[in-house]
Order: sequence, then structure tokens, then C-alpha cells
Amino acid sequence: MNTRMIVGAVALLTAVATVASTAPTDASWVDSERATSSVTAGTVAAPATSCEGRNGAPNRLWLSPGTGGVDIAEFVITLSTDDAVSAWDSGATPEGFPLLSSGDPVVVPADTRAVAWGITGGWSMGYAGEVSVAAVAPGGWVSDTVTYDWTIEFDWIGLGYGTCTAP
Repeated sequence: MNTRMIVGAVALLTAVATVASTAPTDASWVDSERATSSVTAGTVAAPATSCEGRNGAPNRLWLSPGTGGVDIAEFVITLSTDDAVSAWDSGATPEGFPLLSSGDPVVVPADTRAVAWGITGGWSMGYAGEVSVAAVAPGGWVSDTVTYDWTIEFDWIGLGYGTCTAP
């Protein structure tokens, strides 16, 4: 009986193996697939700026892209004041630089060399605030902000005197 059981078991396993086998296909792989990628991180350098307080003329902020970073598309400039100003200079300076006023950030193209701000009139009055600028690269990446403190004061006969310094 042992022989019969062994023969029966082998026959049963052969039948099961035949039924459960995989059918042949046309699929085949000739070689493996691989992909590679590289990513380079860039930085948006803070703008290289200088700020000039001027007497008898609007204060001026010189603009230049920073060094060592990616190309930039524009500058974003924000001018704020400690006190309300009744009459900002408007338009452009005699050199053609745009005049800013306090409020919403102003966006200028990356090739803008300078912006300015001034206050019209005032006797024995003084104003102070901050001007900040950041560089923006294509895609919206923004640099660190560069900030200056500024003042514009008028003497008793109405002559204006400006300062602009790094804090």
C-alpha cells in the first residue's frame, strides 16, 4: 500500500502542476530601463543697493542685482512712513527715475537703475520711515530684503534735507 500511495500522490501532483501552469506569452524584456535626473539649486541674491539722502531733492535708492545668484526679473520696493504724509512728490525725477509714495509695494523691472521719493512742502516739519527692496526671480522666488531708514526734514523756510542709512 505504500507504493500505491506514493504512485497516487505523484499522479495527483502531476495533474495539479499541469492544470496550474502558466500559459506562454509574447511579452519579453530585452534590457532593463533606467532614468537619471539632476537638479541644481540656485539662490536669489539680495539686491546690491545704496540709498542716498539728498538736500533739496528726493531721496534716492540705487538698484542693482546681487552677485552670485540666479537672474532676476524685477525688484519689489516698499516705502513706509512713521506719520501720514499729505503731499508726496509724484511722477519722475529730472533724471527719469520713478517717484514712489508710501503704501502698497511697487514692482519695477530688473533693469531699473533707481527709484526716488520726496515730500512736497512743509515748514519746520520732519518725516521718517523705511524703504525696503527685494529681488524677484522668474517663478516668483524672492531674495532677502534690504532695508534702509530714511528722513526728510524741512527747516523754518521750507528747505528740505534728506537722509538714508542702513539700520
